[in-house]
Amino acid sequence: SEIHLVIRIQKCEGLAIADEDKGVSSPFLRVSWDNMMQTSAILKDTLRPVFNHTFYFPVRFFNDKVTARKYWETAFLYEMKSKGDIQIQLWHYDEASSTSLGFTTASLISVLRSNTVVNCTLRGRAESAKQSEEEELDVQPKESSWYDVERPVVWYDGFRTPLVGCQIANPQQALVHYEAYFYPAWPVDFKHMNEHMDDHAGELDWQAKDAEFLKRNEAFAEYFAGPFPDSIGAKRCKAIGPGPSEVRSFPCTGAHPMNLETLPLMAFLSEVIVSQDYIKPAKLLHWMNCITFRMSVKQERTGRITQDMWKDPQFLLFSRQGTPQDHAILLCSVLLGMSRDAYVVKGTIRVNDGKPRLVEHVWVMTREDGGWVTFWEPSTCEFYHLPNRWIKQKKLDQKEAVVEVQQKEEDEEDDNLQPLERVSYEVQDIRVDVEGDVATDVRGPRPKQRAKAKAAGRDMVRQQMLETQALLPVAPKQQLLADRTLVDWLPYDSVDVAFNTRQLWANRQNHHPACITYNFEDSFPVTEEEGEGAWMTLMSDEERSKHEINYVTQNILMEAPMKPPQVRKMCDQLVALNEETLRLLRGRNGKETNFDLRPQLLQQLDSFLEIHEEVAGLDLDFCPIFEKDRAEWSLEESQLADILAPRFQERCNRLGTAFKQADERGKYRYYSAIQAQEEKGWHHVLVRIKSFHAGKSVFPTMKGKEFSGFPLHFSSADKDLIRDYVMAAPEYQDLIQMEDDVVFTIHCKIFPMAAGISSTWLFFGTQRPLQAR
Repeated sequence: SEIHLVIRIQKCEGLAIADEDKGVSSPFLRVSWDNMMQTSAILKDTLRPVFNHTFYFPVRFFNDKVTARKYWETAFLYEMKSKGDIQIQLWHYDEASSTSLGFTTASLISVLRSNTVVNCTLRGRAESAKQSEEEELDVQPKESSWYDVERPVVWYDGFRTPLVGCQIANPQQALVHYEAYFYPAWPVDFKHMNEHMDDHAGELDWQAKDAEFLKRNEAFAEYFAGPFPDSIGAKRCKAIGPGPSEVRSFPCTGAHPMNLETLPLMAFLSEVIVSQDYIKPAKLLHWMNCITFRMSVKQERTGRITQDMWKDPQFLLFSRQGTPQDHAILLCSVLLGMSRDAYVVKGTIRVNDGKPRLVEHVWVMTREDGGWVTFWEPSTCEFYHLPNRWIKQKKLDQKEAVVEVQQKEEDEEDDNLQPLERVSYEVQDIRVDVEGDVATDVRGPRPKQRAKAKAAGRDMVRQQMLETQALLPVAPKQQLLADRTLVDWLPYDSVDVAFNTRQLWANRQNHHPACITYNFEDSFPVTEEEGEGAWMTLMSDEERSKHEINYVTQNILMEAPMKPPQVRKMCDQLVALNEETLRLLRGRNGKETNFDLRPQLLQQLDSFLEIHEEVAGLDLDFCPIFEKDRAEWSLEESQLADILAPRFQERCNRLGTAFKQADERGKYRYYSAIQAQEEKGWHHVLVRIKSFHAGKSVFPTMKGKEFSGFPLHFSSADKDLIRDYVMAAPEYQDLIQMEDDVVFTIHCKIFPMAAGISSTWLFFGTQRPLQAR
């Protein structure tokens, strides 16, 4: 009686070339339905793979009784609708990452609506020829198992279905051939309920919503340009032409990766559950930083993020490489899975790639207790903490709300009875000086004072304009420019929009992220013409209650960490590749290259790289050496400072960190756990550095030589990508020019992490004669 969805994929054709060296791809399939995912075998080196692979998905219900006739229009209908569409994904296999070769979706309605009825078994279409042969030979047919019994089923033909979403240039149209059906056939007649299941009345017209949102933001940019014509907030909201141009856009929608349907940006988020090891913020950010960053040529050239450049978290976890916005979507999804108050923030940053320009960038923000706001930057693995940036609003009951309204009305009445105070920049029409019994009109300056008065008048007008600008809603918040709240070390130039799974907000304050507050409760919907507030929301409360958001991926599947044999294999490959490259480059200069790979030496380098990896997963705001003067540092603290020196000379967040505060009473001990883990982690690092330094006297260096070297960290395990990065390092270029009496050591250490992500370290060591130092 168990029903299965059967999907048989025969072949694909016209695939893009993912391996440029060989001119082929190594495709494999990922098929998902009802939060279940299955994969096929990998077919090496082909652009026309023939899979002939059948996927079986059991149809699951919370209660088998929902298939009864009386529930067809209610519980059964909603159960089938909740299972979603069939997703077929084609990927190119690589040990370090995967590349998308295309996607397609088949709606459940299309499968159930098909007018083709075919005799099938669970294995596939019935073999009529074989049965006829048995009848001619009078062979007694064997008793068939339940899955070999022929039954008429509704059969969906996916012949030559186009694949979309491939980022690789391809002159051909990628196609997939497949079929789908339910076995046994449903006892339910879906014809009379298809209209209900395919009903999109609960969805908003997101394209119209996007146009309305753009119109309101263009009007806001014009308003901003009045007092601040040269600021970022005055830039246009939409680019003109395909070339590079500086804009300040307010995106609110994106294109579905598989069917290119317009969706709100909130639909790309999903709550992702990770292991307890990544609850520590620094460890989580390090994990995100170890996913390869790679942008499309279009985004890198124009500096803009278009609708088709947004992806769901599952895409990044599968491909293990993506854009900054992909990293931000995944990081925010993980934080939402931890029940943190997290948001994806889209803004702009200033880059200098030959010519300074403003480009769009995406990062993550959390609102912490105590009014703190924390920016999470995956690309640099850094936190930025801003104090006093939001106020947690207390929910009032009905009685308190009535009292508050009455008090507000009374205050307004009192204000109306008071004489109006003159504004600071308002000047009296006339001023009268009394000298004795004579009144003198001194509205105008005396002739000898006209020049001075003219200059003073210009200064006064300038001062009046500055005072007027300071009172505008788009001016920087004056209370945030004080010494105890001023944050002037942010890498971001503007904040445009922020969103989570429920809502999207457009900034209606100053453009700079350090000069605004993040009280999203102080907002008004885009549908409100004369709305007032610090933020403008995409959806009104009424729209949120009536319309649902169809999320791209409801449940995220996460792969297990790489197994030790695979890690050792990748380490050996990276070492062999870099040894061969160094030998080849030095050979061109007529130099010999010798390597020292003794186990005792490699064991010491393992300890050295483990220290670096442990430091990478710790929060620098908890580093104990910043609490002391340099003269008070111990030997191990000085060596820790050397490890941090390439990136950090002092603590970045000079106003403190949000993670050092006490937990609110009755809440989960989140901050206390972070503090305990960080203190323990930094103490353990200092102990390991001290132990490593103590063994320096027995370090296995060759006689008469001195050992030195440098480590390099990579957010990828891709061999070709690492080779390109290594050859661009200045320290590596020095190795090529060294003399023949130098002995080299190349060592690799890969630390496997969740979802198949890896933190890769390469150490390049040299042993030179002492006199050559």
